[in-house]
Amino acid sequence: MRPLRLLVLIPLLGLTLLSAAEDPIADFERAMAGQDQVAKKAAIARSANSSVGTDDVVLPLLARATDDRQAYDAAVSALRARTGLQPAPGRGAGGYPAYPPDDSGASWGTWIAARSAARDTEEQVKSNAKAIEDAKKKAAAAGDDAPATAVPGAEPGQETGAKPIAKAPTEAVADPEFGGLDRITFRTGGSLLCYVLGKRLDTDGVLVSVRVMHTDQGGEETLAADLIARIEEDIR
Repeated sequence: MRPLRLLVLIPLLGLTLLSAAEDPIADFERAMAGQDQVAKKAAIARSANSSVGTDDVVLPLLARATDDRQAYDAAVSALRARTGLQPAPGRGAGGYPAYPPDDSGASWGTWIAARSAARDTEEQVKSNAKAIEDAKKKAAAAGDDAPATAVPGAEPGQETGAKPIAKAPTEAVADPEFGGLDRITFRTGGSLLCYVLGKRLDTDGVLVSVRVMHTDQGGEETLAADLIARIEEDIR
């Protein structure tokens, strides 16, 4: 029985070694840890193919590779291939979603961070929209005529793009811990009395999202900038 077991184990071992050797991410990291310029360029060239790994994994690796003198040119070419971007004439300005200001590891790292933030915001907007739709369906099934997306401070019948949240008291009172009350007016109508705790901006200084604290112990929430028409601070 021993020879039979060996015949079974040998092919399995071969498949395991082949799989490890064909892992492009592991190959990339091994190559970049060494001093073989040819190996580095070969590993980077493989990573330029969009079928190798995900952008969330590969792009940060390529950005770090631009700081390697031996790999700089190959890494920049691979980044351009993965993103489909090319530098504009008269460089000196830019950033996500356009080309970075330059091809340094820091600039590409900032570009990748902005890309991740934008994708997070898109996912939040989609999640908000789904929550609104689900709440509408639930209210319709229950025969409830009240707006499914009512927001504290909104007029009856008005809807907003914010996630469904608990109703605030009729008369909101400022909490000394957070300062004066702020008002957020939504693009789809209605407004929200709350405390603005912080604003998130992208690399161009454009508002991405706003973190708020609801009144009456309603908890915190992050609102996507796409939903907001106007912010008025310290109105009370």
